[in-house]
Amino acid sequence: MPKESLGVWSGPDAVKDFLELKNHPSIPMIELPGELIPSSFSGLGVRIFAKRMDMSPLGNIKSIAVLYMLEDAANSGKLLGVKTLVESSSGNTGFSLAIYAKHVYGIENVTVIVPSDIAPGKEQMLTLAGADVLKFRKGKESGIQMARRMGEQDGWLCLGQYENEANVKAHREFTGREIWEQLGDKLTIFSAGMGTGGTAVGCHQMLKSQNESIVTVGVMCPADDDAVPGVRTRERLLETRFGWEALDVKTEVGSKAAYLASTKLCRNGLFVGPSSGFAYEGLVNALNFYYVSGELDKIRNFEREVVGVFICPDLPLPYIEKYSTHLSPADGF
Repeated sequence: MPKESLGVWSGPDAVKDFLELKNHPSIPMIELPGELIPSSFSGLGVRIFAKRMDMSPLGNIKSIAVLYMLEDAANSGKLLGVKTLVESSSGNTGFSLAIYAKHVYGIENVTVIVPSDIAPGKEQMLTLAGADVLKFRKGKESGIQMARRMGEQDGWLCLGQYENEANVKAHREFTGREIWEQLGDKLTIFSAGMGTGGTAVGCHQMLKSQNESIVTVGVMCPADDDAVPGVRTRERLLETRFGWEALDVKTEVGSKAAYLASTKLCRNGLFVGPSSGFAYEGLVNALNFYYVSGELDKIRNFEREVVGVFICPDLPLPYIEKYSTHLSPADGF
């Protein structure tokens, strides 16, 4: 039996081999306990699953897209002569880029442009990974535009996660396919937060290609000052180019609801961050819409169950200091 199957990675390429997605079993899918199913759905055959993308090799969902974008750039010759990669990121893409660029493609220099209010823990993760961090404040030029401009310098490249089709491809061919393989025709509704839109759109494309009746839900922030890490408002989503408007349901979730849901998930054995709580709340919003409108039966499967899945992008650890900002003792925190 190969040692990798026993959790052992050895030899000169051990780290590189470990980072390859194909060398791992499927990322876990976990059904929520009854305590996390809203009481209004009691007895109605509603089941909810968490897709634990935080359990990927680098502990976050953005690493999937980074691997695909780097592979696409390498195959098309775009990495030739590149000494520095630059990307606009809320943290996880930049962190993953710094690791994969060095250990898989030998590119040592990664510059990450982050919002000025980035969580301290996320900024420290970027530094820990060896990335150079540049903060920007809102002005005439966005972080995305800054990264594009810097990427035009000799020896530099911006992969452009907000418009790079390999981002969508990653979640169509990997994340969405795994979800379909794990749940198949039992699945009736899917939810993901939208930052670049790559996860939501890629999974939408895969799941719809397998079963057109699956409802896809995209979750966004209601306002810029009500931010959740990694996701955007409707207005800021206009900077992206992946066609997120095609999703069946678009809903908004505020930061307090996201952090509170994350806390509930953690306390029920699912140690996931605020963007996971965000996607969970978005799924609950959509289910409530179908319930209140009397249309819950429209999203039942062949077993007469409503089966939902939401994406868990990462762990809560980088955002620990933010929980007390959004929650109070009255919230049980």
